[in-house]
Amino acid sequence: MTDSVDIVSGMFAEWNAHDLDAVYGRLTDDYQEYLNGALAKTSRAEARALDESLYKTLPDYTRTVEELWGLGDRVASRFVIRGTMSDGQRFELAIRYLWHPRRPRQRGASLLRSGDCNPR
Repeated sequence: MTDSVDIVSGMFAEWNAHDLDAVYGRLTDDYQEYLNGALAKTSRAEARALDESLYKTLPDYTRTVEELWGLGDRVASRFVIRGTMSDGQRFELAIRYLWHPRRPRQRGASLLRSGDCNPR
């Protein structure tokens, strides 16, 4: 059986390889994302569409993991999305995420943004 931290760690590697088929193959059909407690995305297709637009906007898009730890079927992470926009401006967004993997696939996640997590 795959550990929840290993599932999420694998997803970060897949995002950085721009392999969305692999990332979204790990998500269940009923995948949901919450932003500060409010339902923000209601399907894996909706979540994938956002990532596809980020890859178009930031062709050198990467996620740098600052912290990743878990207990049971919950995983917490802090990571930074970085990239360069078409006008040469750098983009950076720090994110805190709570993952809810349901083995062997990811069921949901909660994105937490606060004052120290703003795009730069």
